[in-house]
Amino acid sequence: QHTNFTWVPQAEAVLVGGQPVSVDYLDERKFAQAAAARAKAGRDIVDLTYRANYVEDPAGQWQGYKDTKTERSWGVDEWGRRAGQGAYFDWLTANAILPAVDPDPTHFGIQKIDRTTVLDLDEIRSQFQDIQSVVDAADGGLNPVGLAKGAIVFDIDPTFLAVGSTAGCILLLDKSPSDLAAVCRFASDQTTSCGICIAYACQKEVNACCGESTCDTTLGFLDACSKSGDQCTSLFTAKDSTSPAAADLAECVSSGCTSLCEVSPATKNKTPGVKCLDESGGCQCSVVADGSNDTSCTRSVATNATCCAEDGYPEKAGTICFCERDAPCSADFPRVDYCR
Repeated sequence: QHTNFTWVPQAEAVLVGGQPVSVDYLDERKFAQAAAARAKAGRDIVDLTYRANYVEDPAGQWQGYKDTKTERSWGVDEWGRRAGQGAYFDWLTANAILPAVDPDPTHFGIQKIDRTTVLDLDEIRSQFQDIQSVVDAADGGLNPVGLAKGAIVFDIDPTFLAVGSTAGCILLLDKSPSDLAAVCRFASDQTTSCGICIAYACQKEVNACCGESTCDTTLGFLDACSKSGDQCTSLFTAKDSTSPAAADLAECVSSGCTSLCEVSPATKNKTPGVKCLDESGGCQCSVVADGSNDTSCTRSVATNATCCAEDGYPEKAGTICFCERDAPCSADFPRVDYCR
């Protein structure tokens, strides 16, 4: 501060419970409030100016970025400079005239006035960042809502949560299919032992089949098979299909998941010698000598469930496998995708 200038803070009386309470730094607090309001107005002006002048055509995208009337300078660039620098200088000034820490240790509540209690300082900083974001978006050629050219906004059925609508959504990307590492989902790929096995062992073949129109019928067989093992006959016979992708998928499922995707209803969901029991919050399977049952045990048994199998399961008698939430897998009980 200049040696010939003295800033005298003023106090104001604030009624609290009908009693006047002296609150210091009246002018400083009003300055911070006004500065925050000015920064917000500047942010809105920059944003609205860009919205008013934006065009998607790259050849004309910079119209309005700089005002052709230099004596007026109402373009996005000029408003960004004015609003940003104004907010910055106001923030510096407000910090300079407010104490870093209230010098009176007896003050508390509304009486404590310093840089940590005057929230308008954070508002000024936040508005400055918003101004910078708008200018950066304009520099990057993004549209006023922050999306690149060619992006298409998609919507979700607003009645979905209320009525359980089956409506979905479609996102269109300006990419070729070869650029996208898509994973093709199918029915029951996370809920049945058959579906989980196919997703784990044959996802590559499923993805390839999804990319060919000649595979549509086979994909229908896949959905039916993953839901119910006794519906897999049609999928298995697709090994003789003229479509290479369909034949590869059928061969993979029949060779890798036959024990879990049975053809015969009599053997559906059965693995000889394995008996599974549902438990509270999970399930457990054991390799026993007295036969098996038809209970499945997969990660779908609980939210965030993990399956752990003892070394040698299910070939070795006496070994076990269990699925439960946050299951403690280890070297002796490594993590697996399902027990059955």
